Formats: sequence, C-alpha cells, structure tokens
Amino acid sequence: MTSSGSPASRDLGLFFCLPLHRLLLLLLILLVTLAHKLNVPQVLLPFSQQPGRVPFLLEAQRGCYTWHSTHHDAVSVEPLYENSTLCSQKAVLTAESAQPIRLSSIILAREIVTDHELRCDVKVDVINSIEIISRTRELYVDDSPLELMVRALDAEGNTFSSLAGMMFEWRIAQDNESSGKLSSKIRILKYSEAEYSPPAYITEMEKEGKQGDVILVSGIRTGAAVVKVRIYESFYKKKVAAALIRLLVLENVFLIPSHDIYLLVGAYIKYRVAKMVQGRVTEMEFPLEHYTLELQDHKVAYNESLSGKVAFLDEKTMVVTAIQLGQTNLIFVHKNVHMRSVSGLPNCTIYVVEPGFLGFIVQPGDRWSLEVGQVYVVTVEVFDKSSTKVYISDNMRIMCQFLPEFFEEQLTSVNGSYHVVKALRDGVVVINASLTSIIHQNKDIQPIKFSIVHQQEVKIYFPIKLTPNFLAFPHHPMGILYRYKVKVEGGSGNFTWASSNETVAMVTTKGVVTAGQVWGNSTVLARDVQNLFRYGEIKIYVLKLNKMELLPFHADVEIGQLIEIPIAMYHINEETKEAIPFTDCSHLSLDLNMDKKGVFTPLKEGIQRPGPKHCSSTHIAAKSVGHTLLTVSVTEYEEYLESSATFAAYEPLKAVNPVEVALVTWQSVKEVVFEGGPRPWILEPSHFFSELSVEKTEKIEITQVWPPAKTKQNQYIYRVRCLDLGEQVLTFQVGNHPGVLNPSPAVEVVHVRFICAHPASMSVTPVYKVPAGAQPCPLPQHSKQLIPVSSLRDTVLELAVFDQQRRKFDNFSSLMLEWKSSNETLAHFENYNSVEIVAKDDGSGQTRLHGHQILKVHQIKGTVLIQVSFVGYSEKESQEELFNLPISAAVELLLVDDVTVLPENATIYNHPDVKEIFSLVEGSGYFLVNSSEQDTVTITYMEAESSVQLVPVHSGFLTLEVYDLCLGFLSPAMAHLRVSDIQELELDLIDKVEIGKTVLVTVRVLGSSKCPFRNKYFRNMELQLQLASSIVTLTLTEEQDKYSENYVLQAVTVGQTTLVAIARDRMGQKFTSAPRQIEVRK
Repeated sequence: MTSSGSPASRDLGLFFCLPLHRLLLLLLILLVTLAHKLNVPQVLLPFSQQPGRVPFLLEAQRGCYTWHSTHHDAVSVEPLYENSTLCSQKAVLTAESAQPIRLSSIILAREIVTDHELRCDVKVDVINSIEIISRTRELYVDDSPLELMVRALDAEGNTFSSLAGMMFEWRIAQDNESSGKLSSKIRILKYSEAEYSPPAYITEMEKEGKQGDVILVSGIRTGAAVVKVRIYESFYKKKVAAALIRLLVLENVFLIPSHDIYLLVGAYIKYRVAKMVQGRVTEMEFPLEHYTLELQDHKVAYNESLSGKVAFLDEKTMVVTAIQLGQTNLIFVHKNVHMRSVSGLPNCTIYVVEPGFLGFIVQPGDRWSLEVGQVYVVTVEVFDKSSTKVYISDNMRIMCQFLPEFFEEQLTSVNGSYHVVKALRDGVVVINASLTSIIHQNKDIQPIKFSIVHQQEVKIYFPIKLTPNFLAFPHHPMGILYRYKVKVEGGSGNFTWASSNETVAMVTTKGVVTAGQVWGNSTVLARDVQNLFRYGEIKIYVLKLNKMELLPFHADVEIGQLIEIPIAMYHINEETKEAIPFTDCSHLSLDLNMDKKGVFTPLKEGIQRPGPKHCSSTHIAAKSVGHTLLTVSVTEYEEYLESSATFAAYEPLKAVNPVEVALVTWQSVKEVVFEGGPRPWILEPSHFFSELSVEKTEKIEITQVWPPAKTKQNQYIYRVRCLDLGEQVLTFQVGNHPGVLNPSPAVEVVHVRFICAHPASMSVTPVYKVPAGAQPCPLPQHSKQLIPVSSLRDTVLELAVFDQQRRKFDNFSSLMLEWKSSNETLAHFENYNSVEIVAKDDGSGQTRLHGHQILKVHQIKGTVLIQVSFVGYSEKESQEELFNLPISAAVELLLVDDVTVLPENATIYNHPDVKEIFSLVEGSGYFLVNSSEQDTVTITYMEAESSVQLVPVHSGFLTLEVYDLCLGFLSPAMAHLRVSDIQELELDLIDKVEIGKTVLVTVRVLGSSKCPFRNKYFRNMELQLQLASSIVTLTLTEEQDKYSENYVLQAVTVGQTTLVAIARDRMGQKFTSAPRQIEVRK
C-alpha cells in the first residue's frame, strides 16, 4: 500500500526542486516583505474647513522612503526627515478636499535602496455622528479625574482614524433624571491642572484656550451629572448632533476590614468605615451622613428552613457578634433613594464557623529557624475545618507556652494570639498553643467543646557572622585570581552563596571567593537555607595598590632560625585618604635587598601567604650575628613601591657555667656565666635589658660582674653567694622591651639550678699531665690500692668535694682543711692548712674549683699515706653544727722512679717474622706508646709484661716514645730504632792455613750505614757459608757475640779453595759476600 503524501509535503518538494537562482530571489523577496511595513493599511480622515486640517502620521519600518499621493487634491503627504538626514521613514497625511464629499487617494512609499513599494489607502469623508468614550461612568469625590474622548463616525458607521487638532465644545448639561438643573457634582479640568501628560496637540490647543477631542472631568460631590460635547466647526454644528454621557459621582468609601470574615460563635468584630480623599485614607465617624450598614440574607447552617439571625449588628458601635453557625451579608445602603441602585458600594460576607485547628506564623522571615538575640512576632492563627482563617476577636482565649530558658516574652495580647519574643539561646525547642474558651459580653466563659492544640518545633541558631569583615585584593596585571575561603560562624551550617557583582567577584557553593581580574566592588551574601531572611554579608573590593609597609612582628631571631616578615599593602582613597588594607596580595612578585650581606639570607622556597593583619609575607634565615636593613619592593603598573625594616640575628642563649646545676658549700661563691641571646636593638638600644632572678632572695646574694673588654660582648657574669642551705632555680632573661620599631622583640630565657649544701665526702688524687690526645690515668680514683707517684719530682694532689648524692662541688673555698703525711721522710707538705683553688673545665664548658696541694718528695722510693680532713668553715659566724661533720679522705701513694726503655738503640732487620721486644722499666705501669713514624713498624703495647713489641713493615728510622700516664714527667722515655734491609755480607778469616790446623771464620751482615745486624736475625736471612771444595771443614762454635756468627775452619788436605757467605732478604733476593781464597799448606 502506497501513499501519495500530503499537499504540503508535495509543495515543499517543489520548493526544493526550484533552480538555485530562483530560490535565492524568492528568499530575498520574502525577507524584504517581512522587513518593510507601514503602521496602518488604511486611513479615514474627516473633512474640515479649518486651516491646518486634521493631520495623520504614517510610519514605515526600516529603510529610507520616498512618498507619493495619487490624489493630491484629496490628500497631501509631507515627508519627515530625522536628524537632518535625507532618510525619511515618516510622513504627515493631511485632508486637502474642499468639497464635503467622499474622496480617496493612495499613498505610495518606495524604499530607495531595494525599490520595494508600500501602499496605504486614504479616504476623506464627512463626519456623520459623534459619541463620548469612557472607561467607566463612575468617579469618586476628590479622587483621580476621568478621561473622556470623542469618537467620530461616517454615514456607514466607520470610525475616523484621527480627530487631532479639531476643535470641540465641552460643557456640563442638565440632568433630566434628577432635578433638571445643571449639575455641580463634577467639573471639567484642563490637563495642565492635573498630573497627567496629554498628546502634544492637546497641550497646544489648551495654550490657545481651545478644547480638543480629549478632556478630563473630576468629581466634586456625590450625585449624577451629564457631560455634553459638540463639534465647534460651523459646518458641523447643525449637521451633527451633540453627544451626551451621564456620570455618577460616588464617595470612595470602604469597610475596614473589607474582605469576608469568618467568626466563631460568640466572637465579634468591630467594623470601621473610611474613605479615600486625594490619595489619603480618612476614617469616617458614625453615624454616617449618606449611608447606613445592614446585615442581610441570614442563612443558618445545616438547615436552611431554620429562621433566625446568624449575627447581630450594633449600629452604634458597628460591632458584629456571631450568634449561630451560618452566613450573612454586611451591606452599605445609600440614604438617597435615587443612589441605592448604584453599584460599587462596599459589602462583605460574614461566615460563622466551627474551629478546626491552630497554626503559627513567625515574622520576620516566616521560617521556624530563628537567631539568638533577635526579636520575633509569633502569631497564633485559628482555622475552620475547611482551612479558612478565622478572625480572632479580643474575647477569645488562646494559651501559648514559651520556655523561659529559650525565649523572653516582651509583649502578649489579651487573647493570647500575638506574642513578641526574644530568642535567648541556641537549640531546638517546641512551643505549644491551645484554644480554650470564648468570653461573652455578659462575662460568661464558654469553653471550647473539643480542645484544639498545636505544637511547633523551633530551631534557634547563633547569628551568622562572616569573617573577615571585608575582603580586598589588588588588581593583578596578569589577571591572576585570588582565592579566599570566607569563614562562617552561626546559622544552621547550610548556606546559599551569591555575589551582587559576579564580574568583580564570584563565590562558590563552599564560600570560596575568587576575585582580582576586574576593578570594582561586590557584596557576597551567605543566606541560611533554613531561613533566607537570616544572612551574613561581606564586602569584596578589587582596588589599585598605592602603599606597602613591612610589619615586623619578630625583628630579631636566633642564628639558624627563620623570620617570617609580614607585608601589608593598601589602597588609599583619594577623597577620604582612608587606607584600605588588602586581604591577600601574595601573588605579587617581591624583590628583596639587604645592605649587609651574610647576616640573613632570603629563602627562595619561602611561601608568600597572607595572615590576619598582612596580605603577604617573605622569609629570611639568620646566618651570622649582626643586623641588616631589609628593603622589600614591588612594581605594579609601572609604579614602584618599597618598604624597609631592620632585622637582627643573635647567638643562642645558653648557660655556660654552670650548664645545668651549680653546687657550692655554705658561704662559697659561684661565678655564673651566660652567653648569647638578643643584643641591644640597634634603633632603640635603651630598651635592652638583662636580669637574673631568683626564687628566694634571702638565701643567696647576687652581684653582677662586668666582664673585661677583651671578653665577648654577649657574655653576662654574676657572682652568686650562698647564704643559706637549700636549692632553687635561677632564671636569666635577656632581650629588649617592645618599641615602635620592634613591637614584639625576642626575649630569651634560660634556667639553672643553684644548690647550697654541706660536704659529705672528699677524694684526693694525683694530678696527671697527660699528653694531648692520650687517655687519662686508668687508676681507679677512689680505690684503696697503691697509687704510684714520682719519687724524683714533687706531686700535685687534687682535692674534690662531694655532697650526699656524690655530686661534685663547684666551689668549696669556704671549707677549712688539714693535710697530713704518714712518713715525712719520704714526703711532706710545706703548709698543712692551706690549699690552692684551681678552676677546671669538666668538658661540658662548666668549670669547677678544685683544691691543689703540693706534696714534697725526697727522691726516696717507698710508700706514704696522705690524709685530708674537714675541720670547719672559714666564716667566723658559722654555727657549730655546720662544721661538726667528721669528713676526711686518705690516699696511699707509692713513690717510684721514672720509666726507661731497654734497649735505647737498636737496628732491626726488615722481615715480617721479626718481633722485637722492648722492656719498660720502672714507672707507674700505665703507659702510652707512640712512634715518630707510624708506618715503619707495627707497635703492640703488652701491658701485662710491661713491654712493647715491634714488627717491621719497611725500612726507615723512628723514635719510640713512652709516656707514663700516672706520673708527672718532663719528657717521655725514648728508644731510637733503625729498620734496615741487607746491604752487605762480610767474611773475616786468615786465608793461609797449615794442614791439620784451624782458624776462626767470622760472618757479619751489615745493614744501612754499615750497621751490623744481631745474629738472631741470621735465621730469617737464611744465612749460610759455601766452600768450593772439601779441602777444609767448617764447624759452628758455641761462643758467639751478638752481631756475628763464628765458625772453626780446619785444614784437611793441601790445596786451594774459595769461601763465600750467602743470604736472602724478605723478597727472596740473594746476597753474596766477596769470595775469599783459602790456601792449605803442609
């Protein structure tokens, strides 16, 4: 089955089958037709004998036109040119006919570019009749005027296109339906007397005292009036009858309230009547002059046949009281019988209903999401069972409960429907309301049959606050956007964000503001989703940068630490000179310059970030002690801005002596030394301070000591004397007081403990002078074994004093001591009651005072017992119980001679199997062995055997040094060594021997410098003698010296032979002596 298609589709197919050039032409014609139009297709103009006639404006759309009338005697056309150009889109048509007959003409408008022609048919005819047109026939006393307009018709009932410029005669006529007299209820107004704009031709006619086809009338007092109009031109006065219109003038009265009312049985409402006069509402007093109010059409609910009134009206008080369920109408009735038929008088219907349910309304916002601290109006509404709101009269009683911890009730109406409350705290709370009763006029209380209650959940939040108060960003030349997340406090936590000017600033749903590309300002709002009436706002500015300054919060810092330099930038208002600080300017490129290099170094990776009081920052690191002037500059729109500030670096503050704890005896002094910390601020040195504070001032005495000029400038010394036993903390702080140029200077604090105590124990040890880098004497310092000391030189004994925790005293110079020697023949003291106080560093930097006593010796070896005792304090005022402490220390000393090395000189054969032993004689037995050449031999100190083993490594010379760790010495004991390879073999014998006789053959091996090796090395050299023949024999003798081997050579047979000595070094190289000829004779 096939379909031929619809006609429309066939026509469309034909359209697409046309040739291209025809199709384009058709489209062009269609476009021209759509683009060029006249405002009217036909015009009807009235015949007139007045000069100027009646003009009509003909308009065309788009293009420029030439105008032509086909009948110039009937209608003339005059082009209008705008803006002094030759382009015309408008023309004025004028009826030129001199004969009162129907004539016509065609107006042609030709577009000068496209040659497209538009047509308008114009007819000229005689007016046959006129009538008055009005939007209403009722107007109000002293209210807005009413506009009346003339419409003219020809004999065929066609309406003329324009009456502009024609003169008419308007007047107030007699009202035949009333008294027949001229009405004084209205008056005719000129447009110049009213606040309305008429057509231009009416304005010109009013200036000449003429009336046109449009007038205004105004009501003066209530009643009826007739307005009459006729054509002023003499040609029409007799031919065209005048037109009439009858108007009613009313008072603009209305009821308050004017809408339909729903009442409960027993409830009432008081009505008021007001009128509108010149835009102002004036309440009318009862009784009314022209009106009465009546209740009519009573309809009882549920039973229409039941008679009786639904409500009662008190005409004196205008109070309507509901009696039973049903409805009635409250109607205005005019006292004038002729005006009773007038429509437009106010009326309303009163319904008497049963209560259905309650409802709540809160204002402002109409949302049950409230704000702490705000005042709200809560209204309880009553509805009937059809959900229509019921009027709440004063005699109704509604109970409403507001929890006092959440709400403060500031005002409550008598009937309980209106409450002014203030939200006190945040949280979720429920408010309750119930309709309880109605009080009648006779004071009887009528309870509600069925209790009507309602609850409403209320959420109370803190006010919405956006921080900061505003955001300001510099306009960035590269168009870089700044992003800032606005902080929100309060509200429900769910917000909608909006910007008043998204060209300047945009905001995301998370409250992130982006701005910086466009100059200007905007306001960003954060509205609570639960109540859009609650919102917070923040101003956003994008401004030009005019000023910058550094805000050094910390201008001095410890070496190795960083300083973050806050940078503030501003826009200066040209009019008010107010400085607006930027919130974020971290995208601007900063240049840093310092007048002193090396004190600080800028951090290239430093993060430029804004802060609470600055919009950008930079970081510098302190490298060395000193100060520098830092200049930070920025160039923006070819404008150079800079700011400078001074920064200082200082060494870390530390307690040098003591490091942590100082321990002294009663009445002793500790010199406390601190070092480092901030220096006096270069720009305000008078703000510098340093102080040492104590916990208990009555127990110690502090005196500041000014260090010599040669010492460090940043060193602080105090003499602290113990006045009473105990422990406390000394606090030292140094820094600068805040100033204008350094508002938050660094103040460093360090603490040390100061302890004053009695001595509990003592120790005496010899003072050991250990060479640099050597280990200390390994003798236990508090053991009872004999301690060796030198019998040749005096020994310094060192006294250390300890408290009960075995802590060493820093100073015990206030103690009185007594020294004793058990054998003064061996050793004695010149002064038994004195001690030399010597300061010693314990390695941590803390110095402690030690007592030194010189023990005099008599170069006799032996054993002596030394004892020191604490006999009291040197302070005369000391209490006896302070020094009645049986404290003493003793040490037993062994007087010995200095160490010596044997042998003192030796030549060692350079061979790995050689192990040479050197003996260490005398001394303390605790030695340090060093060599002048570390790589020539391998040295092994054998402490148990008190000897040193050497293994040669390569040839050379060295000196062996032996230090006694536990004896004071002037210089080390030394042995001079030579490590040598084989240089020469030497044979010594008598070369002529008688047969049967013997001679002595001596073999020696010489090293460097012709020094002979000891014969114990010969086995390492594989030394042997070799004979050329057996005419003689060799036998090793038993008697040998240290540096040679001796053989007995015995002649056996007469003849001659040769003798050589052969040896090999460590590398296997063979050495041979010079051959010796031996002759055996008879």
